[in-house]
Amino acid sequence: MGESRTPSSTSSSSAVRVVVSCARVLVFAFSFLLTLEVATRVEHTIKYGAPLLSRYTYDAVLYAVDEYGIRGRPNAAFEKWQLNSFGFRGPELTLDKSPGKLRIACIGASETFGLYEQTGNEWPRQLERVLREQSIEAEVINAALAGMSLPQRLIHFQNRLLPFRPDAVILMLEYTSYAGLTPAKVKKRLQAQTVPLPNRDKVLDGLKSLCFLITLRYSLIPILPDFPRQLVSDLDVDWKLRLRQRELGRDFRSFRRVSQLEIDAFRRDLEDFAHAASENGVSLVLVSPALWLNERNLRLSYISWPYIDETWIREARAIFPLVAQQFARENNLPFIDLTPVVANRESVLMKDIAHFSDVGAEAVAHVIGNEVYTSLRQLLQSRHG
Repeated sequence: MGESRTPSSTSSSSAVRVVVSCARVLVFAFSFLLTLEVATRVEHTIKYGAPLLSRYTYDAVLYAVDEYGIRGRPNAAFEKWQLNSFGFRGPELTLDKSPGKLRIACIGASETFGLYEQTGNEWPRQLERVLREQSIEAEVINAALAGMSLPQRLIHFQNRLLPFRPDAVILMLEYTSYAGLTPAKVKKRLQAQTVPLPNRDKVLDGLKSLCFLITLRYSLIPILPDFPRQLVSDLDVDWKLRLRQRELGRDFRSFRRVSQLEIDAFRRDLEDFAHAASENGVSLVLVSPALWLNERNLRLSYISWPYIDETWIREARAIFPLVAQQFARENNLPFIDLTPVVANRESVLMKDIAHFSDVGAEAVAHVIGNEVYTSLRQLLQSRHG
């Protein structure tokens, strides 16, 4: 008679087969991803000169640290981003200015540095072309660094840009660093002399160092059809938001209203920057950033600004530009608000809550170029005859 099997032995065998099958899938997936990572690293080493074994991320490659904090790494290159020998994005330059040519420095964060635009289409580069079309020969320095507050931009201006003797500086304002200010935090900001290193999420930072994920993010996902691209992006956002919520708990999105303390600190920072520019004979142009506040972009913003709620962002967009505009009027400074520029055209001119498309950066360059055309022309005539 044949050997009979009990139900329990049959289920045990099935469980073993399931475990073995899962193990095979995991081994295959790991081997596939490992092979993909090695192949991608080799490709990046050949194509971009990336290090084969060490971390290759946007931050690790493009940024360095000196006595004033974060700065651009001289001659760094990451994917499409290229820095010159002074750590600025754009063509090479010298400390000495060319006779008869204006030198303009643009200070801001990633919306100025350039994120989604093709190389050469970030708005400072396009501004240089716009001014040339208006018969103003100008050398535009893209001195933006991601994540700097206004006090940090002042440190950057005083210690890294003044040696280049710029004729004018275009300052892209920012508002999110003022969220949640307390008297103790204000005092600490006033005493700071360096740009601090950003806090790192170890899990996210480790994943960012995987080259095949970099390729997926910057090369493959952008060329997918709309539906799969949107699906991948939504899954990525949901996962990162869960990490943020677990990390911060009740503090997640806890800053909900703009306070008078935050407004006063913002105005004081404007005064400090304007004084430093005037003291060194540099013309100052203030630019209020554009924000595209739809539901998806606000969810994305909670990854970068996890303490800030939508209500704070909307209040800040209404209040801070008015404060800056009044300050500019009182001090006879050019002021440009980019919100009307993108109004009702956000889906064409912007890629997310703060960053521009190629055509968006072009629109910004034209608006800034047109607004400052008269003052720059007068400045050129007065300084260079």
